[in-house]
Amino acid sequence: MVSKNRKSKLSQSCKVGSYHVKILAVNSIKSANVDQLIQEFRAHSPTVKIQGVNSAVVFGKKHIIRILQLTTELWNRGIKLSKTIETDLLMRLCLTDQISKAIVVGGLKKDQSAYFVLISEDLVSLSNAEKTIMSSCMGKCYPTLKVRRNKMKQFYDKYEIRGNSVNREYIENTLVERAALVHL
Repeated sequence: MVSKNRKSKLSQSCKVGSYHVKILAVNSIKSANVDQLIQEFRAHSPTVKIQGVNSAVVFGKKHIIRILQLTTELWNRGIKLSKTIETDLLMRLCLTDQISKAIVVGGLKKDQSAYFVLISEDLVSLSNAEKTIMSSCMGKCYPTLKVRRNKMKQFYDKYEIRGNSVNREYIENTLVERAALVHL
């Protein structure tokens, strides 16, 4: 179940199961050491699960939320791809059961747009982590990166999505279905 929490001052959060979730979109990662960026954010906010994802593997904010719903539900059932929910999220977004491939395909890249997914059971910690990320050495944060026709075409071609009425919802549903099958 996803519910929106409108009390946040910085950005809107939603609730996925027992977790509060915020998704930040960044137009460009400017950090000199992209590999250490997530570790620094996690060290600063140890109660918040933080995952950075290259926007090339994300079909919009709703796509992330739906994959996170799937991931948390599978974790509740004891079905895990890795030791952390953040890594499972990345692997399912990248449609792979290999951590190394998920990092190569969906990991953060310097000077590319990205999403940061913040997950916590504590809304105050979540807001503090968001402030830390927004004040870091990155490009401008946006509520979401737009999914335009060219991105739809990229996903349509990349994942060989076929159907009579292919639209945004159809592509997103296909990606979520494939993410559910990653562990099989």
